Amino acid sequence: MGVNNGDVLVIPAPNDKHKNDDNKLTIHWSQRLRENRADYYVLIAKNKSQGYAEVPFFIQSEWYNEQGFNSAYNMRRIDDDNYELTMDDRHQYAGEGNARFVVWHDKDRKPYA
Repeated sequence: MGVNNGDVLVIPAPNDKHKNDDNKLTIHWSQRLRENRADYYVLIAKNKSQGYAEVPFFIQSEWYNEQGFNSAYNMRRIDDDNYELTMDDRHQYAGEGNARFVVWHDKDRKPYA
């Protein structure tokens, strides 16, 4: 299933279980004629609004921490291992139909292949 504006995603908490090098990846992109790169954590979120369907979720590494999650504008801790996040226009989506994923990062980053 895809993800849509208004959907509620369950996101793994930034703890030792999820925040490790196995889930970290460096993304390279071109922007304003410059080559850029940044680290992202790649997680599997669950779309609560669509029967807990799995959704790939990329978050810039600087934001994947307890401080960032606890101060996020629409993030709610639901247990020790998970937060809920309501999708809105502050998030970016890519893909079509059921093959969609979410990117949560500084919107000044405009990754183009």
